Amino acid sequence: MTNQKTNNIAWPPTWLMDGLFARITEKAIANADEYPPRVWWALRYLKDCVPDETDPASRRGATYKMLAFIAHRADMDAQERREWYGIAEELGLTQRHAGHIIARAPDIRVPEEAVDDASDSLHKVGP
Repeated sequence: MTNQKTNNIAWPPTWLMDGLFARITEKAIANADEYPPRVWWALRYLKDCVPDETDPASRRGATYKMLAFIAHRADMDAQERREWYGIAEELGLTQRHAGHIIARAPDIRVPEEAVDDASDSLHKVGP
């Protein structure tokens, strides 16, 4: 769901946020192998993303502009982008999450052999 005022992923009220950032990060990493290769490739950069309660970006949903930038860098096609946006919404990715991916992955294009590889070896590749 989109916050119409800010064009961000909707994020819960403050009273729900105690430890939420860490839980979102853990869920994104734990479920990464369920996602398409290019989405998994982007989410793998969250392994070292830590909460910072003083950072307002930790309490705001990621903007679609940030998500589009990540999708462009990962060379996602239109269908993959739609999936990426849906996954980001479902997970509740924050601006801090998206910014972390962008900062850690100046070029996150997925090697074609990784996309074509249907085996579990794809998920063993590190950043």
